[in-house]
Amino acid sequence: EAADAKANVARQEKAAQEQASKAADVQKKAQAATEHAQSEEQAAERWSQKSAAEAEAAAETARGQEKAAASKQAEAADAKANVARQEKAAQEQASKAADVQKKAQAATEHAQSEEQA
Repeated sequence: EAADAKANVARQEKAAQEQASKAADVQKKAQAATEHAQSEEQAAERWSQKSAAEAEAAAETARGQEKAAASKQAEAADAKANVARQEKAAQEQASKAADVQKKAQAATEHAQSEEQA
């Protein structure tokens, strides 16, 4: 009986060691899986940050282009206003020149009339 009991204890110890070994293997695999998941998570976070930075840079570029376009539109509006002022001034000069020409014509006709008389 003592020998049987000793053999049973030996079998139970061996089974316990095998269970402990399996548990250690499972724990190692779980640790490796956890580390892999953390690595993937960090990579995803880096990618997300990079994407966010790229999106912000693109938005900044777009804002710069919008400002440049607005500036160009303002310059075009100023140029258009300048042209309109110059056209108005030219029309006024042409009108004054026409008045002077009419007066000169009238004076010439008057002088000719006086001369004939």
